[in-house]
Amino acid sequence: MNFDELKECNRCGSDACYKQEVTKDISIELCYGCGFQSNSLMKKGSDFFNEQWELLPEIYKTLMDEEEETGKIWMPTTIKNFKERDFIEALSYIGVLPE
Repeated sequence: MNFDELKECNRCGSDACYKQEVTKDISIELCYGCGFQSNSLMKKGSDFFNEQWELLPEIYKTLMDEEEETGKIWMPTTIKNFKERDFIEALSYIGVLPE
């Protein structure tokens, strides 16, 4: 099992998408290019998605993005006032990444 890898983001095409395999069947993806996240359970109609839908703020629901090929749902990790593909700059701005 390959636990951690950097891959191309299926959502935005950035080469800074961090993927972590939690189990054989569950993986998490966090893109440092666009600032969106997803996981292998996050698909419309799944129990996991339906549970999340009930809890999420409306802005996250509005910003969700669905992969056409897989049906996987991507949502923002946090809401910031930066252009898409500037997530790394936003993290630097708020002090998460060193200058």
